[in-house]
Order: sequence, then C-alpha cells, then structure tokens
Amino acid sequence: MKPIHALVACLLISTSLAGCFGDDDEIISDCTDSDAVNYNPDADEDDGSCVMPAAQTELESAALTQITDIDDRRSGGETYGVKMVMETDSTIEGDSISTEVTIIEMYDSEDQSISYTYKYKLNGMEYGDYQVRQKGDVINVYSEDEWYLVNDEIGDSNNLLNAAIKKGNGDDISMDPYFTCDEEEYDIPIDWVNDGLVHCQDGTDEGVTQEEIDAILADGRQKTLFPDDLEFAELEWTMTVEDGYQTISASNEEGIIYINFDENLQMVNFIAEAVDSEGLGAEFENTVSSISILDDDEITVEVSDDYPPAASPLLVETNYQASKYIWNCELSYNIPANQIVSEDEINSSIESTPIVVLPEWCGDKYPSSDMIHTFADDVEDDYFWNNGFSTTKRIGSYAPSGTPIFHTLRIEDDALITASLNVSEHISMFYCDEGTTTISFAAINDGVADCTSGIDEDTQVANDYLQCTNLGYTTIAVYVESTDSCETTTNLSQVMMDDEYLYFVLSETLEMWDGWDKEPGTEFWFKRSQAYGEDESQSIVAEASNCNYCTYNGMSPYSFIIEDEMNFQNHLDEFRLDLGFVEYDDDGEEEFILHVSFDLSQMQSGETTDAMGNNWVFDYYDMNGNNYLDSGDTIVVYTDYEDGDERPTVKLYHDWGGGYTDESPALLPGLTMFSTLSVLLVVVLCRRVE
Repeated sequence: MKPIHALVACLLISTSLAGCFGDDDEIISDCTDSDAVNYNPDADEDDGSCVMPAAQTELESAALTQITDIDDRRSGGETYGVKMVMETDSTIEGDSISTEVTIIEMYDSEDQSISYTYKYKLNGMEYGDYQVRQKGDVINVYSEDEWYLVNDEIGDSNNLLNAAIKKGNGDDISMDPYFTCDEEEYDIPIDWVNDGLVHCQDGTDEGVTQEEIDAILADGRQKTLFPDDLEFAELEWTMTVEDGYQTISASNEEGIIYINFDENLQMVNFIAEAVDSEGLGAEFENTVSSISILDDDEITVEVSDDYPPAASPLLVETNYQASKYIWNCELSYNIPANQIVSEDEINSSIESTPIVVLPEWCGDKYPSSDMIHTFADDVEDDYFWNNGFSTTKRIGSYAPSGTPIFHTLRIEDDALITASLNVSEHISMFYCDEGTTTISFAAINDGVADCTSGIDEDTQVANDYLQCTNLGYTTIAVYVESTDSCETTTNLSQVMMDDEYLYFVLSETLEMWDGWDKEPGTEFWFKRSQAYGEDESQSIVAEASNCNYCTYNGMSPYSFIIEDEMNFQNHLDEFRLDLGFVEYDDDGEEEFILHVSFDLSQMQSGETTDAMGNNWVFDYYDMNGNNYLDSGDTIVVYTDYEDGDERPTVKLYHDWGGGYTDESPALLPGLTMFSTLSVLLVVVLCRRVE
C-alpha cells in the first residue's frame, strides 16, 4: 500500500472508531440560547453562561473608540500591535495569480523595542520574508533566510519602524504628517517642505508659508489604518450575531467592511472585502483585507548581537541632477533711493573705479562677466534691498533698436517690483483707456490730455493706468511718474533678507531674466559685501546661480544622491567610495569594474588617475552637515573616461558591514506589482467613502 493511502486509511479508521471509546450518555453543558454571542449548537443543557449581544449603537461606539485609539497610539509613539493580511486573486494576460501579503507591526514604548514583519506569497509559495527588530542599540534584520546585525549610530526604534512601514506600504507616508502636491497625486513628509530641494513635480513644496505648515501640523494629517470618524459616520451600519462574534457591517460601491467583536465588546478584527475590479491590465477578485489587534502579551521583541554584520542599506541613486550654487560676483554701483539713475551714470562710475580683489566666496572658478548688479543703500531703511538694485539680467523685451532695457529692482512686501531705466530712450509707446488709445512718450505730461480719463496728464482716477509696451511679451508694465519709469510686479511665495543676503522664490513667471523666463518655484539668492575702494558708492554684489553639470578641467560631471530607505545613519569614516563601470562578462552577467577608490574618512573631495590614465575627481556634500552618511547627501563625480560619454557607477563599501551597501541583505524588498495593487485596493476600500 502506498504511504499516502495508508495514512488516509489510518485517519479514516481512527475517525470511525472515535465514537466507540466515548460515552454516548455524556451531557454537554454550555450556552443554548441561539440569540447569544457564545451560542453552542452542540450543547445539551444551558449552564447559564450565555452572553447576550450589545445594542448596535454600542457596537458602533465601541468600534469608533477602539479604531481611533489604535490609530492614535500608532501615530503617537505608544505601545500597539497589529497584524494585517491582504489577499487577492488576479488575472494578468490570462494567467491567474493568488497573492497574500502579511504585515505585522509591534511597538513597545516601555523598552523602546519594535518588530516589523513583511511576507508575501504567490500561488501559495513564499517569495518574501523580511523582518526587522530593534531594542536599544541592537538592530536585527531577517532576510535571505538568515538573521543579520545592522549598525546605526543614531538608533531610534520608532524611527526605524516608521521607515519600515513607509517602505512596506510602497513608500506611502503612514505615520508622519504629510504634504500633498502634484494635483493631489503625491504625498511627501512635512519635513521635506522648504528644505531647499524640489520633491514635487509642480514645485509647490518650496515656498510654503509657515501658516500652511502650522495648519497641517495642527490637523495631524497622519494616514491611518482605519476610517476616520467622519468616514465612519457616513457609512450605514447593520448588525449580525454568528460564529461567536457580534458584528457590524457596512457597504458602498467599493465593497463591504466587517468589524467583529468578542463577547466583551473587544474588537477582534477589521475585515474589508473589495468588489471585483480591473486596473493596470489586471483583473482582481476575492480581494480581502483583515486587520487583527494584538494583545499586550503578544507584543514582545527579542534581539541578539551575535548575528553576522550586514552593510547598512544605503543606495546611490544615479538618476539625479545635483545643483551647485555658484556666486557670480561683479563690482556694483549703489543707486539713489529714488531709483532715478541713467545707464551712463552707472557705466561711468564702474569704469572709473580701480580694480579690486573679489572676496573668496565669489567662487572665481566660475566667473561671470556679463552680470552687473547695483544696489541702493539708504541707512534709513531696514535693508538696502528695499530701495532697489539694478541688473542686466532682468532685461525685459527689446526695443526696436535692439538695445536691451535696463531695470532697477526692489522688494516690496511679497513682490518683486521692476522699474525700467531710461524709459524715454527705450520705450516709445504707451496704452491707456484699457488699451484702446496709443500715445507716445513725449505726449505724457505735455499739457494735453490724450487719454479719455486724463491719466497721461496726472489726472488719473481709480483703476486707471498707462500700460507700457516693449517690456515683455506678456508682462504688464505701468508707467509711474514719481520715478519716470515703467514698473512691473512679480509676486513671490517667499522672501527672506537681512543686511547681507536676499532670498526669494517666484510664485509666478518672471519674464526675460538673462534672456530666459524663470518659472514659478525658481529660487534666487543674492549676497552683498561691504564697499571696496575709496568710492563708497561701489560694492561687491553677487547672484547665486545653480549649475547642474559644470565641467571641471575638461572632465564631464555626473551627479548622484544617497537614498536611505530605512533612515540609517553611519559615520563617513566607515565608508569607501568606489568608482567604475558596470560591464557584461562572457555569460552576459553584469560585473562591476573598479577604477578608483577614495576613503571618505580622510576627505570629502579628491582626485586621482586610474591605471589607464583616466582622471577622476569627486565632491561629497554632507547636505545636512551632520557628519553622517545618510539620505540626501550628494556626490558629484567628474571624469574624462572615454571623453565622458559613459555614465560611471558609484558604489559605497561599508567597512563595518563588510560589503557594498546596495547589495546588503538588510535591504527591505520592494513590493511586487501584485502585492502593490492588492495594497492599493485595500487602502482605497478602507479610506474612501463615495
């Protein structure tokens, strides 16, 4: 007899004989009330243990209280534990796939320990089993069927759990307040806002007012596991009692939600069943998400410091264009406070000034000779930026003669005001009467009213203005008699200034700056040094411009940024920077060919030549200045390898972990397409109410 058949036979025999050894007269005492939560249909007599169900309103109140409590504890750094199982059956190009994702989160606030588990199965076979645990300064990671020890100089268990949750949910922002941009399609952490880097495609994460940030922080904005109180109240709940649970349920066009309670009104699990759907070329059915609440005695974390070390999972993102801000400096002429000055006066003063040595911060490696900045300097104002400055960078359009129009600029509240220089020489025509009347410059204040309202003779009324031509294609310039100039206004989203620096961000297009329009979100930095030479009307002023790919001694630059998936931080002296190229061997496998190495413990920049005579230079930028290698740090590599036509590969070797960071087994695996879609469906079902 085959072993499997024998086993089945034994089971059948055992089952059939089971009744022979029992007592047919045994009486089962339990709850016999079919309306009770703990009803036992096999009971012969009632033992008085029946628990009658609560009213539906009590269940709804208990549900809202408990799901709010879990979400509050989860986002507030208090002890909690949940187990989430998400399942779906999908069909992609005719192939059926069953996906199961299991995520377990635990945090014990008393001993500052965390445990995060992420598993997924496809068609019943396990493809991912990742766990991370931390207690104190000991961090364990389970990956590739083995436990590893991971190093982090600034161990923060709550931070590590938060990072794991974000990664496990497809980089969703799960616990921190978040900022929404790109037409409500993209969320970023609130601490990325106004950090000097543009993270949103529409650029709206830069220039956010403090009032907006305070409103987000006050509102919380944490994404939760369960519906909030408003979503909960909008659902129509019904109640059932079966299978040992008292249950409330609600449905909408996206599916059904079940909340099961035990006899003590404790929520056992939260189940969401989605309707069958299609998306991204796949069909989904039997999509179910279940969230169970862990008891306090289940929230335990054990760690060990005996596991083999693994490199911290720091990645180098190659698809990145770093910006380097460069101070372009020129001798400048201080404009009078009334801003009335001619181009000839400026040029004559600059030409007569002795040559001076530029300050070191000007960055003479990248000088710019086509930029002239001039500033007013009136001690009665808080900052000289208020009076005005002039630059050929803001040229407006061109007059018929082809001569560029010079301007003075000043900051007023949250706006950049541009006033033209020598308006009579460059602008010949003006519009009034809402553009229906055209007059020449000479006709202004000539004693004859050419405009219906008389605005050209200083008899203007409310909402009247003279609109100047030849200042730009779309810019509206208004003639101002007090400065005898045409002025335009560009609104700014952010302005900061003191007696040395001016910084502003555009909230609308600034037309014709250095011959090119600047789009909303563009940042401007200006710096002024004290006057040089004997002429007090002169000073050194610079504009900070970003340079994406400035060459270095004929070598092509390549920019890279550090991506830290789990927010680990390690000292720079633990890493080696390896530069080279990825090539293919005879078997078609990728192979990293090392050309040069740099020790980050000794320098943050360096240069050398490889064995083939190729030159290599790198600059490392510790963006937050904390002396740790972590997220956002930037590496710029310059090389003349094959004339710079091939992008090099940058790898970080972690001496403590004994391996490359991008090959570390501590890397949390990304979600597959199947589990990603499953998570998306569940999130949609749990949080949206149509």
